Amino acid sequence: MKKHFRLSFFVVSLILVTGFIVSCDSDNEESSITPVSTHADVTFYSSLPYASETRGYWNGDSFIRFHPKDTPPYSLMVVTHNDEGKAALKELADTEKTIIEQISPRNDSVWFVSSKLYFESPLFYVSNSYRTDEMKTDSYPIFMLPRIVVKMKNGGDVSAIIEKYKDKLTYNPNSQILSGLTIFESNVNNSNDLLMLVEEISKLEEVAWAEPDYSGGYHLTFLTRGRNNII
Repeated sequence: MKKHFRLSFFVVSLILVTGFIVSCDSDNEESSITPVSTHADVTFYSSLPYASETRGYWNGDSFIRFHPKDTPPYSLMVVTHNDEGKAALKELADTEKTIIEQISPRNDSVWFVSSKLYFESPLFYVSNSYRTDEMKTDSYPIFMLPRIVVKMKNGGDVSAIIEKYKDKLTYNPNSQILSGLTIFESNVNNSNDLLMLVEEISKLEEVAWAEPDYSGGYHLTFLTRGRNNII
């Protein structure tokens, strides 16, 4: 099992923050801190959990493969779900300066983070940084937005997707855009799960194609502009 650290953050003064103790034994077993009062829950990983997995989508006959940055420092995009997520991220930035190298806001809900450890939380969505085969091996400019773009086949009805993935996707009836494309907001917590979901949806009989909504590198889709102020 991959070694990872679980940190639970609670409201304390900066003086008490020095009392945090993180332990990790030589057997790579899970270590944890259990405070008296839990404020937020963030899990740190010493290595990228999905580094060896192949993720991407089909663009016609071409497979667009995404390679995640699997060595530190990790360049992450964090999209907070609510005020609790914002508070957790702020607490993380304030108390874990030995792990967080840099954090900067894109807007009220999106943050870009450079971290020595990869981390996830149920309180926000995290996208790792990626590159495609055409990009330099030391360049990882792509971030996956928490959205999926779907093109249905002629006569296809999105209701099948809405019902099948009601726990993982949010559908807005006004989200259908040019050429019959439909955008689904994703409820998964990380970019790897989002790419897995794209792959699964693209295999549905009534779906012509599906792809992640992403930005960076050679691709900055028009779909990301002016919608929900994510990026």
